[in-house]
Amino acid sequence: MTSETGDFKAQLEKMKTHPGFIAALDQSGGSTPGALRAYGIKENAWSNEEQMFAIVHQMRTRIMTSPAFTGARILGAILFENTIDRDVEGSRPRTICGVSSGWCRS
Repeated sequence: MTSETGDFKAQLEKMKTHPGFIAALDQSGGSTPGALRAYGIKENAWSNEEQMFAIVHQMRTRIMTSPAFTGARILGAILFENTIDRDVEGSRPRTICGVSSGWCRS
């Protein structure tokens, strides 16, 4: 089965047989302040929810574009809808990330 996200059978086979993990980058609004604190950002760095989500998107962008964030150990990612709807280095995350493409950075 092939879809816009790639070859499902190849993705399933990789999930079954390759070592690695699924990167969970999906904090919701309720858990985002805690995630940002753990990342070293103080709560007074934003004054509303949109600013908070912009900061967390910057954090996720740094993670997704890191040379270490590849298909060698990352089998997939859980992305927050707000992240999918934003650009990462000029592309949507769904176009730069995916098991079928070897991950964000092969």
